[in-house]
Amino acid sequence: MFQWVARLFGRTEKSPIRLASRPKRLIPEAARKVLEGAETMIVHSLDPSSPAGDIPGNFHDWRVLGSVSVECAATRARIAAEMIAANQASDGGPKCFNATHGIRVASQGQEVDLLACFWCSWLEVIGPDGVWGGMVPVGSGPKRMLDRLLRKAGVPLGKDPHRWI
Repeated sequence: MFQWVARLFGRTEKSPIRLASRPKRLIPEAARKVLEGAETMIVHSLDPSSPAGDIPGNFHDWRVLGSVSVECAATRARIAAEMIAANQASDGGPKCFNATHGIRVASQGQEVDLLACFWCSWLEVIGPDGVWGGMVPVGSGPKRMLDRLLRKAGVPLGKDPHRWI
């Protein structure tokens, strides 16, 4: 059967059929530049159980459990580098998208907001001027650093909505 299908598509065993690779979905350039040059950064712990709607105090419709301002420039740079590396290394997963972490970054008068669901490995990017930058994949690498930062500030973390018990 393989030979018949291969001949149908003009392939031989020496030139097997290969699946086309998808282009990488990276953080948009404008948003990446703001992230890399972060002058201010606020990390939010979000309630992933469900979007709460457009209520004052929410972060893009997600209920904020607490926030911490990242004052140390080296820590901001490390978080930015981890988020970019996690995006470049990930292909994403199923899109449950229950945001657990939010990050607001500002640089040279421009703001970028990131919402991360580390369970399904997707990141929502809201770029400069509030322009939606889409959904891009993100690995789980930054989660540990963000959780540690939030815990150290006494901020509660959202409960895993995928746990049944």
